[in-house]
Amino acid sequence: IDRDDDPLISEDKSIALFSGGDTGSRSNVIDKVSITQGGNAVDFGDLSAARNFVGSTSNQNYLLTFGGAEADGSGNKLNTIEFNNFHTGGVAGDFGNLTNKRENQSGVSSNTRGVMGAGHEGPAHTNIIDFITYASHGNATDFGDDTVSRLSYGTAESPTRGLFAGGYSPSNQNVISYITIASAGNATDFGDLSASARGQTGTSSVTRGVFAGGNNPGKLDVIEYVTIATTGNVTDFGNLQSGTSSPEGASNKTRGTFAGGNDGSLTNTIDVITIATTGNATNFGDLTVARIHHGGASNGHGGL
Repeated sequence: IDRDDDPLISEDKSIALFSGGDTGSRSNVIDKVSITQGGNAVDFGDLSAARNFVGSTSNQNYLLTFGGAEADGSGNKLNTIEFNNFHTGGVAGDFGNLTNKRENQSGVSSNTRGVMGAGHEGPAHTNIIDFITYASHGNATDFGDDTVSRLSYGTAESPTRGLFAGGYSPSNQNVISYITIASAGNATDFGDLSASARGQTGTSSVTRGVFAGGNNPGKLDVIEYVTIATTGNVTDFGNLQSGTSSPEGASNKTRGTFAGGNDGSLTNTIDVITIATTGNATNFGDLTVARIHHGGASNGHGGL
């Protein structure tokens, strides 16, 4: 299913999908944008049920949406992994299950393997990292542990490495850790963000990881970057259009988008940057509905 000549793989490697989340109530809606073209999102399909605090990851074929909650309460976390094909749209299908029920996590991937990190398993935070192989539908397998138990953090990836940045555990964090996606094992310290915060998002080219937004406790407009192949602290990139907590990032290796979140109220705004340069984000378009605690990924990100 992951061969380049597979007819179910979209030739457009610039599709970003944003799934589920909270619009004032839980949502099952999946939005689609073209990162190359820009403009407002259009309806793509649906999750099998409305849920928020979901995580997501993707390869060139599949968007995976995992975990989250369909109802309030610490006992209502999910271990569900669902998939949508970037080419066909429609209602998400069952892929398998995480190793434990959790919410407010994120993921990184290569074209072969998706890795789901940390999150909140209720009532505790967790440092558990799982992985799946895209070509084999089934349950996730234990990958290792993050350097810190955390939720609400940003991620970025190259084809080799995955980065986890910031988050909450049980105070705001500035820690960036990394894994080698092809080799299961515990995460290693990479460096630090400029400030401790939660609610960041991330995106990447094959060489540069970019982290944006957050809350510490005010809404942050900061955008920062690292060179993924090295280790070290972030460098200033620029600013979002406004301070925003918990947007979702997606890229086509060249352009990075940051969609939705809370900038004082729920927002449908999508910001865009050029990853190889530095500078402030500009307007890209709007989601179909304002939302937070959603998933976001593309079929052409820095890990592919």
